[in-house]
Amino acid sequence: MVNGSLAAAAVIFWLAIYWGPQLPPSVDWLTMIGSPAIRIGLILCACCACWKGRWFIAIALIVLCGAGSGITAWSPSNFATGPCSGNATLVTDPVYQRGGADVVLRLEGVRYRATATGLAGRRLMARLSGQHVQVLATCRNISSRSARFERPRHVVGAMTVSSVSENFTEGSVLIYSANRLRNALSRGARTLNDSDRRLFLGLVIGDDRAQPRSMVTDFRASGLSHLTAVSGQNVSYLLAVAGVFLTRRKPAMRLVLTLALLGWFVVLTRAEPSVLRAVMMAAAYSATFMRGITAAPRQILPCTVIVLLLIDPMLAHSVGFALSVGATAGLTWCAAPLSRLIGPSLISRTISITMAAQVGTAPIALMVFHRFPVISMIANPLAVPIAGIVMLAGIPCALLSAFVPDQLATFVMFPLAIAVRGVWWIAHLSSLHGPTGTANFLGWVVVVLLLGMRMFYVTKRHSGMAG
Repeated sequence: MVNGSLAAAAVIFWLAIYWGPQLPPSVDWLTMIGSPAIRIGLILCACCACWKGRWFIAIALIVLCGAGSGITAWSPSNFATGPCSGNATLVTDPVYQRGGADVVLRLEGVRYRATATGLAGRRLMARLSGQHVQVLATCRNISSRSARFERPRHVVGAMTVSSVSENFTEGSVLIYSANRLRNALSRGARTLNDSDRRLFLGLVIGDDRAQPRSMVTDFRASGLSHLTAVSGQNVSYLLAVAGVFLTRRKPAMRLVLTLALLGWFVVLTRAEPSVLRAVMMAAAYSATFMRGITAAPRQILPCTVIVLLLIDPMLAHSVGFALSVGATAGLTWCAAPLSRLIGPSLISRTISITMAAQVGTAPIALMVFHRFPVISMIANPLAVPIAGIVMLAGIPCALLSAFVPDQLATFVMFPLAIAVRGVWWIAHLSSLHGPTGTANFLGWVVVVLLLGMRMFYVTKRHSGMAG
């Protein structure tokens, strides 16, 4: 009952935030609820109402809090347009597009989608997220067409950069260390060919900005694009490796070091929505475990969603966040029943996990991408274990490779090069031979029929044993 109530509260809160900005102007008074203190207070009051069994009051408070948060987050921001200049901070890593650099810059507290060509573009392309540069630019409002894509990233303006300083400054020590590690990982993968190196960085730290279009298409068409979005699997491997060094620490110190490592990993992976979800769940589990409590994922996931939406209501509009939460919900609620239904073997468990994740992401994938490849039922069981090897061994092997001669680096990275190429070939062959259109729909019909037949067989067998 508690798990269901938490899940329902998270869904209601999410929907209220999402639909809040579409309410009529007559409810603009809800912006008064937009302050963090009032939002937290309303959620705490809703928790007390749930505890006393007053569900109607709890739902009303959650809806009120969510609608107010959504309206406030989506409210237009006022900033000066025209010529602008100053010390700008790179919010994202620059991407080469249309003959120049495309990057999100923060100038005087406002985020802009910035483009630069020529010398300014080349200087921006040499920088990394968190670094500071002096810019001379022209600022303007973003178009209404771009707003739906940009506003969830807190981007409210557009900027055309004409000049960028050659000198730059690093951000905090945390950002500096993360950028140094990203550079070291890229240098460690230097012996891989260009495409494999880009896929390697995508699998290890989610850096997929330089992947060729053909690779992106293959991974999307095969249902494997989640592999290059850092999420719970990467966090699990990180904690598994770190656990070797943390097990001998006292519980309190182990928790502090674990939380610090998770925070640093957020900076390393650029605080992607999927990373925030995974790290928050890992932090909650670590904190409860230290207190001798084993919290169930069905409790941690809804609490994580509510906390993250309280911190950043714009996550309600993030497709990456929705896919991450959906996949985790599918694994949490559907993996065990499907495993009991399909069978206990290793292959059966792998298929069960794949199917559970697909169930959770199906609504979002169909609504947003209008595709849901059935070939993913084959591609995921083949590719995920291989990608897991890259995620687990990628950082230590690449760091070692970064500081040794090329001949030794080639030897160190050779197994990972084979694994990375194997993942790509699985994606490519799945994309090439996967059914599309009506054939893809019929493929899902076959999957559902096979699952139904299996369910009928298991039910009949249990009935016979009981008789």
